[in-house]
Amino acid sequence: MAAEAIYILESNDGKAFDVGKKIIAQSVVLSEMMELVNDSETKTIPLTISSVLLKPIIDYCTLYQDVDEAYVVKNPPPIFLTEKDSEFMKDISNDILEDLTNAANYLNIPRLIDACLLHLRDQMRLSKIKNKQTTTNLTYEEQQSLYEKYVIWS
Repeated sequence: MAAEAIYILESNDGKAFDVGKKIIAQSVVLSEMMELVNDSETKTIPLTISSVLLKPIIDYCTLYQDVDEAYVVKNPPPIFLTEKDSEFMKDISNDILEDLTNAANYLNIPRLIDACLLHLRDQMRLSKIKNKQTTTNLTYEEQQSLYEKYVIWS
């Protein structure tokens, strides 16, 4: 069995990340770039994305590298984050969430785009709840009602 080809994703700040074909295949843009460097001796793909964003993108794609079926964008989009996505998003700071979403869009990684947007939506809804809590004294039942109204779509 032949060893899997290793590609190097190089961030705009000079950091290099070794990745396999399964990671690259999750990005439409990287897949097309992979075809361009496939015949070349160097399998380096330079990117205009910082290592701060590229690292979590690679980590996310690693979560789904062994999923056989391709991700299909749903219309309407999913309502909830998957358990895997929810676990992953816990480690993503709000400071980089917007940039991560933009980078996922730039690389055309549909699964990550959906996960980022769902997480962003949930963060905005939680923010609304927190703002309401600071302006009024709510009981636990009232807080739960607000949470269900703003965070959970039925």
